[in-house]
Amino acid sequence: MIRIDDVLILTPQFTPAEAHILVMASWKAEEQAAPESVRLEGMVVGPLCEYSDTLTSRFELKPTAAHFGRALQPSHLMASARIFEPCFWEPAHPFCYEIQLELHGIDRLLDMRRIVSGIRHLAVARRELLLNGQEVFLNGVRHGPEATIEELEAWHEVECSAFLVVAREDLCARTDRWGPMVLHILPRTKEEARDHVIKLRNHPSVLIWVVPARIDGRELVELLGTIKSHDPSRLIGQLVAVDEPIHSARPVDLFFLPAGHWAISSSKLGKPYAVLGDTAADPDISQFENFTNQTEELRASLGSPPGLVAVIL
Repeated sequence: MIRIDDVLILTPQFTPAEAHILVMASWKAEEQAAPESVRLEGMVVGPLCEYSDTLTSRFELKPTAAHFGRALQPSHLMASARIFEPCFWEPAHPFCYEIQLELHGIDRLLDMRRIVSGIRHLAVARRELLLNGQEVFLNGVRHGPEATIEELEAWHEVECSAFLVVAREDLCARTDRWGPMVLHILPRTKEEARDHVIKLRNHPSVLIWVVPARIDGRELVELLGTIKSHDPSRLIGQLVAVDEPIHSARPVDLFFLPAGHWAISSSKLGKPYAVLGDTAADPDISQFENFTNQTEELRASLGSPPGLVAVIL
């Protein structure tokens, strides 16, 4: 039996007129002899959005032989599609596309897989966060790993745009469809972090990998290398303890600083950062009936310094 083993979906190029979706997949043989020829094909179907009606189109995924000028391993395959007039994923309009993959042998269909994905890009420029080329500021909340979908939906109703959380696939499947950004806190070890990245990397709502505090030097470099080797498309941030010294040379894209950390407002930091309020993880929704005012007050108390891109209660 031959089946699709692992899938990575990337959008290496996109403009308002056209996007290029690249699907990288590996296959696994559960029998001694593999077929003489295996190819990856399929369709990209969409866009789909809970908040907007739009015409759905189908775009053919065609087999591709190489990536960045390098030949693929025998057990790895690629296919790509050109999406004309794409609809981008963003919190207000979380447009998704369904990737319908088919693994073919010489004369038979071997396996199928359906994956929900999106076309979006989060980047750092001039100490600002840019989502699809537009500046974005995040008002978020922290949650522990036991957060329920119902709790996060309640926060979404009060205009919470980001969750700092140890995410799960069921939670991400929901945020993909209704818009909040997921800032996923990774484990400390390379092996566990790799497993989390592989499991969640195709969800469009997952936009930042967040590594724990008190990791630096070679340990941090090796952890970041593991993350980037399995997902080169996302930003990587780091939590910082209140008493932890930091330097702009750390090879992460942004920091998550606790309120009261000395580096807040410092011109020497040189990187964008989010400020975490004093609220403990898993806050009660009843405590934040006026969530927007709470985040605005925290932001105002900081003076909106350069580099501040998010406040998280």
